[in-house]
Amino acid sequence: MDHASAGYIACRSILRPPLLHLPDDTGHSARNGHHVRSSRPLFSICFAMVVTRIPWGVLCDRIGFRKALALAGIAMALFGTLRALAPSYEPMLALQLLFGLGYAGIIPCLPKLISELFREGEVGFATGIYTSGLSLGVIAGYALTAWLLDVMDWRSVLWIYGLGTALLVASWIALAKEPTVKRAKRSLLEDLVAASKTKSVWILTGIFLCAVATHDTLLVWLPTIFESKGASTVEAGILASALPLGSLLAGPISGRWSDKVGSRKAVLLSLGFLAGPALAFIALAPIELAWLASLLLGFCTMGILTMVFAVLSEQPEMTHRQAGAAGIVTSVGNAGLIAMPIFTGYVHDATGSFLPAIIMLLFVVEGAPLLGLRLKEARSNKPEETSCRPRLNC
Repeated sequence: MDHASAGYIACRSILRPPLLHLPDDTGHSARNGHHVRSSRPLFSICFAMVVTRIPWGVLCDRIGFRKALALAGIAMALFGTLRALAPSYEPMLALQLLFGLGYAGIIPCLPKLISELFREGEVGFATGIYTSGLSLGVIAGYALTAWLLDVMDWRSVLWIYGLGTALLVASWIALAKEPTVKRAKRSLLEDLVAASKTKSVWILTGIFLCAVATHDTLLVWLPTIFESKGASTVEAGILASALPLGSLLAGPISGRWSDKVGSRKAVLLSLGFLAGPALAFIALAPIELAWLASLLLGFCTMGILTMVFAVLSEQPEMTHRQAGAAGIVTSVGNAGLIAMPIFTGYVHDATGSFLPAIIMLLFVVEGAPLLGLRLKEARSNKPEETSCRPRLNC
C-alpha cells in the first residue's frame, strides 16, 4: 500500500522533467509553450481511479482480495516500469493511464481484506495500519524522489520504482493467504446495484469526499499558504510536512481508539468536529504555531478516512460486497481530489487571499461529521468480544 501511494505521489516529481523535454508527435515539447501537458499524467491517474474503482471493487468481491491485489500490482509494476522506456509524450501519457488502472485497484480491496482476516476488536487497528500506507507513500514519494532525481536521471528513477513494485507484487503472490470463502453466485451487475442501493454507502461516500478533498487540497496548497505568511520556500516545505506526518500517525492511533471505545461513529464525529478548528487555526495562527494545526488536521482527516473503511468492513448489509461498496465510495469521493485543489486556486486568484479558500474548505470538512450523525453503528466493536468470524479458522 505505501509503495502504491509513493508511486502515485512521486509521479508529480518524477514525470515533470521528462514531460518538459519529451516531444509529442508534432515535435513540440512542454518547454515550447505546452506547460499544461506536465499536469496531465497526474490527472490521468485521477481519471483512472474515478472510472475503474467500482469495477475493481466488484471484481474483488467475486474473485477475492488476493487475486485482485495481484492483478492490480502486476499492472502497476508492468506499466510503471515501461514508463522508463517512453520515447515521446503520447506513449508516456498512455502508460501513465495504464499504471493508474492498476493503482485504482488497491484501495477497494481494503475492506474485503480486513473483513475476512481480522476479528471484531481488531478491525480498527488493522484498517489504520493499511491506511497509514497512504501517508507513508506521500512522505516517501516526495522525499525519496527528490533525492533520487539529484543523483540520477528520471528514467533510472522510474526503473527503481517499477522494479521495486515488481518485487513487492511477487512477494504478495508468493506469501499472501486468503481464507476459503464461498463467493456469491449473483451477477456482477446485481452486486453493484445492491451496493448502490445501500443508504450507508452514500453517507460514507459524502464523508470520504469531505475528508479527502480537504486533506489533498491542503497537501497541494499548504506550502504556498505558509509562504504567504512569510516563510521561505524551504521553511514552508518543512512546515507543510506536518500534514502527512499527522496523517501517518492517525491510522493506527484512531483505529485502536475506535477498537477500545467500541464505536467508529464516536471517533469519526470527534475527529470531524475537531478538524474545523484546526483548519481555522492554520489561517489565523502565527506561523510558529500553524504547523501544529497542520499536524492535527492531517491526523483528523486521515482518521476520518480510516473510520470510513472500518465501517465498510463491518456493515452487515455489505457482507460479500465490501469491495464493491468501497469502489463506489472512493470513485465518487475522489471527485473532491480532482476538483477542490483547482477550485481553491481559483478562489485564491480571484480574491488575492487564501482566507476565503480556507473558509470554503472549513464548510467542506465540517460536512464529514454532519453526515456522520446519520450513520448507524453496525455492531459493538469492543475488544473483549472474542467471537470469531464464521469464515475464519479460530
